[in-house]
Amino acid sequence: MQGKWEDIERLRQQPLRSRFWEGLPESAAKEITTYLSEFHSRSQLDNPESTFSHSSANRSILAAWSHWAMKQYTLAEKVANSVHLGPQLSDPQYLAIVELRALLFNSFGKPEETIKLHVLLLERFPDVIQRRSLPSLLSIGVAHLVLSEYEKAEALFFLCASASTIFEDHKTKGASLHNLGILFKNLGQLNRSLEYINRSIQVGKATGVPELALRLIARANLLSWKGQFPKALLDLEAARKRIPSSKIPKAEAAYNVALGRANLYLRNYGSARNELAKGLDIARELRFPREEALAYEFLGDLERIEGNSDKAGELYKKGMAIALRIAPRGDLVTELSRRLADWHLDRGENVDARKHIESALALAEEIGDRREEAILHRVRARLILASRGRRASAERSLTKSIGILSGMGARYEESLSLAELGKLKLRAPRKNRHERKHGLDDFLRAVKILTRLELPKHKLEMLLSAIRESEGVIQPHEGLVFVSEAEMAARDLDDQKTLSELASLRCNYEEEIAHRVDRRSKKRAAHKTGKISAEKGVQELAHRLDAKRVFLRLPWAPEGPRTIGCTEEDALNRLAHLPLSEEQNLIVSSGRIAGEGVLSGPYMAYRAKDESALIYVERAIGSAPFSDREASDLTTWADRLARRFVKRSDLPARGCSFPLVAKDPKMREIVDQIAMVRNSPASILLEGATGTGKGLIARLLHDLSDRRGEFVHIHCAEFPDSLVESELFGHTRGSFTGAEQEKMGLLESAHEGTLFLDEVGDLSPSVQLRLLRVLDEGRIKRIGEIGFREIDLRVVSATNRILEDEVAEKKFRQDLYYRLKVIRLEIPPLRDRQEDIPPLVRQFLESACEAEGKPVPVVMADAMNRFLLHSWPGNVRELQNEIKRVVALLPQGAPIDASQLSDTLTKKRRTRPRHRGRSNGTRNRTGISNDQESLIGHLGEMEKEMIYDALSETEGNLARAAHVLGISAPLLRYKMRKHAIIRYPARK
Repeated sequence: MQGKWEDIERLRQQPLRSRFWEGLPESAAKEITTYLSEFHSRSQLDNPESTFSHSSANRSILAAWSHWAMKQYTLAEKVANSVHLGPQLSDPQYLAIVELRALLFNSFGKPEETIKLHVLLLERFPDVIQRRSLPSLLSIGVAHLVLSEYEKAEALFFLCASASTIFEDHKTKGASLHNLGILFKNLGQLNRSLEYINRSIQVGKATGVPELALRLIARANLLSWKGQFPKALLDLEAARKRIPSSKIPKAEAAYNVALGRANLYLRNYGSARNELAKGLDIARELRFPREEALAYEFLGDLERIEGNSDKAGELYKKGMAIALRIAPRGDLVTELSRRLADWHLDRGENVDARKHIESALALAEEIGDRREEAILHRVRARLILASRGRRASAERSLTKSIGILSGMGARYEESLSLAELGKLKLRAPRKNRHERKHGLDDFLRAVKILTRLELPKHKLEMLLSAIRESEGVIQPHEGLVFVSEAEMAARDLDDQKTLSELASLRCNYEEEIAHRVDRRSKKRAAHKTGKISAEKGVQELAHRLDAKRVFLRLPWAPEGPRTIGCTEEDALNRLAHLPLSEEQNLIVSSGRIAGEGVLSGPYMAYRAKDESALIYVERAIGSAPFSDREASDLTTWADRLARRFVKRSDLPARGCSFPLVAKDPKMREIVDQIAMVRNSPASILLEGATGTGKGLIARLLHDLSDRRGEFVHIHCAEFPDSLVESELFGHTRGSFTGAEQEKMGLLESAHEGTLFLDEVGDLSPSVQLRLLRVLDEGRIKRIGEIGFREIDLRVVSATNRILEDEVAEKKFRQDLYYRLKVIRLEIPPLRDRQEDIPPLVRQFLESACEAEGKPVPVVMADAMNRFLLHSWPGNVRELQNEIKRVVALLPQGAPIDASQLSDTLTKKRRTRPRHRGRSNGTRNRTGISNDQESLIGHLGEMEKEMIYDALSETEGNLARAAHVLGISAPLLRYKMRKHAIIRYPARK
């Protein structure tokens, strides 16, 4: 061993630095172990008064570096601390021990101790800028970086980079650039950080330094911050290949932690747990506190995701203890404070969460950690909502978070903040649907970011979240856009479970569109199919709906069955795969025809309700689905085309006994429906207030039909219970006392005709049961008769009650109700049919004057305005009686003005119900009577009445009426259109 000591003496002439042990051959490990054993047996480390010699200092320094090279960091620290930094050391020895101590202090999380070495260096070397001192200065800069003293760290890193360029020290230059990249990353300047780290990697590749693995890991972490996880995995794979040759233990721990973090964000939870556990073990064994704290942090995230709240909190607290020990004002403290705040929020511990958020935000703003500051604002928004604070404050916090993250290029975290903002807007309780829908724009921005980052799992989760959060806010066709996008993402991931869920959701949206088209009062399109050919109609429909393929199948056309808009073969192929059922007349789909998997774009198929005509409309693949309004336009177009041969103008010619006034759009729609169902055997229920003309419409239904039998009108309240069965079903001779001869019942007399049950709600329970049997079986039995008689009748019933309420109160049979309302027509009250009032007035005047033998008088504008203003609680019948009274009292040849009308029409204060229901005095959900007007309603009615009065005074002269009201003529015209006021010519 004596020869070995002599070799050590010769090492005094070489610079004793860590690079001396780079590339140490494995064969030398045993020899060094023997040397270290002999060194410790002969040294006097435990004797502080041992005589110092130049040779012994050299041996101690060599032993300390040997322990460092063999990963025996505790022994390395003990030996290094035994060497006193005094004037007895030569310059190389002094720099070697300072560099080693700086490395050890930084590794053990003692940055304050490292910074103290800077003072010692300045005492020994006032001009500290020299080649051999650069590694020590670099380590001191790292200590300032750990303590978030970024200005001092930046100055030292730039100093080392510049000096190493002069000294051509490529290793120190690469390390300086690498540390500058870490510094700018902490400051949130991600693009500048990536620039310096890329330069450090280029230097490392050119010189082949062992630290290249650490630089690749640093770039992977930076790319993870930006959300570019696939690229981060490529860097980590390149780092893994270089770790064995680098012989830097910290690189392996940093690699495992970084890989675990990347897998955690990529939802590969099993791999993430394995890698983080490996990194934690290495960090604990070799005393790397920063890597240990990061492993605890990400393992806590994993446990929180998997629902292990207590375990997650325990891990976060362990990481926080280490972070506080390393640097109480460092970036690790802000990261773990933010996670602890999130953890407390999950547990409903808002007070603790607030403490962590406030302290972390203050620290992040102090040290310039922009990324953590932005994410903390997102957590703060969560806290505000959890504490039932102002939603506007939460929205401001999220907006600030998005602005910071967007500015620094942290795209993944930006997408998360956008999603939170979208949820906040969609859940806003006091905003209308249009305002809440703005939240979808934020979700769409988040989806676009995740698409650019190539994160399909995250994109699918974001789309599913958007669909769930927007339930009840968006229209079904808008929901189909998200569903289609999510289906594409799930198909790319081969996620069958999610595809099944989305298929069910898509069906719900499509059915909702179909139901809404049936429920809503359709606004008829301006297209008049009776005036143009079917071919032109198909072309116009394709243009209006932006359709790629439109065809119309007309099997009932006079010239025979034909198809318009495509070949017969194409039509039959599409129609064969449409899932139309007997109960379903409309299909609205986002694509891919069901059953056969035929690819298609969004399509609609509609079958006319009482005809076999069918229209198919299809857009290009990838287009937006059809909205419910577009579906309504399609059904309107199809129904009008189906009625081309039965027009309203033809109704009187088809045997209608009394002309039906239908100038108002609501009544025109009723007439359209009557024309459609004129020959249908299905039962029809007419609902509406007393006096709306239900009996007239029932008669019209019969007159328009092809039924050969009679129209039998039965008023269900006319017959007492004791006679109603005999009247309805008839009886045989002698079946009961007083039955002296056989009698045919009213039901039987309606054979092959129409039975009209007026006020059907007045039927007794026993008659309801017997009537139900007749409707179900199509046969009757007279009282006293053994056999049954077959009958064929179409039942039309009418009621001024709400039969649904009667059914709920057990006053009317539920099964009979559903049997009677196969087709339901609701007749609007006269107050909702203003355009019908003038023609009705003229019609009733002509009839009343003919009965009185008087000439038809002129109706003055003031009288007509009063007719239009009145609410007509008695409906058409009240109007008819009012006209009869006026005609009876009117002098021969005199005009009708407001003075001849009854008091109910001429009194000044008159309001009309805002909520126009089928019954009077009903109450809405707030408990306020529907007959009560709101302030806005009163103001509108007052304005309307003033316009009527002005028109009456000026005999319909618009210019003079505007002058009386003190407004301009154009404004008066606008208000007349707004209130549906019809201008009548003045009397000549």
